[in-house]
Amino acid sequence: MVAAIIENDRVLPQMMQTMSFTAFMPTNEAMDKYEGEKNVKLIYYHLANIPYTAQHLPDEINTQLSGNPRLYVTRLPSGKASITGWEDFNIFINNAKILQANHIAVAEDGAEQVLHIVDQVIAPTIAKAAPNTPLTAAYRNPDAQKLLKKPNLYGLVNQHSVTDFERRVTELNLLDVFNMQGKNTFFIPVNQALNMMQRL
Repeated sequence: MVAAIIENDRVLPQMMQTMSFTAFMPTNEAMDKYEGEKNVKLIYYHLANIPYTAQHLPDEINTQLSGNPRLYVTRLPSGKASITGWEDFNIFINNAKILQANHIAVAEDGAEQVLHIVDQVIAPTIAKAAPNTPLTAAYRNPDAQKLLKKPNLYGLVNQHSVTDFERRVTELNLLDVFNMQGKNTFFIPVNQALNMMQRL
């Protein structure tokens, strides 16, 4: 399924024959389960232009998708022995776990390429501005604060809306907490969850 998307694009096949890259490719089963749009933009979000083996993946990776939105790498001890250099950790790329790592290839001009197989499609966080409205670069790689301030740009609407939480955070002058530097995890309730709490 991934191969078919690549082959139908004008640029991607040539790029993959001549350039260095890291590819995080979901299994066919993962693609079948994915309910989002399956197009070349999705593939670009699974590609980086630097070849990384699993044991050398940085914490953040710029992708080839327009605006270079990042992928985030998480490592959790697996309890297994490291046979080829990476198995002692379960490695996640955003939500997707690496199942097979370090398939090495060489492009036509000798550029190194690395393929990792992942168990889920990595859905890109893409801001969508209104028609004829320019989108500033600041919103292409959002932190939690930007997600709170402009949730509609990222599809956080209707049952996924977080506007009530953002309103309360703003009232308490705590919005800056959500753009702190470093690695952070934020649990942000949707409006429906807050409304349920208020009824208790």
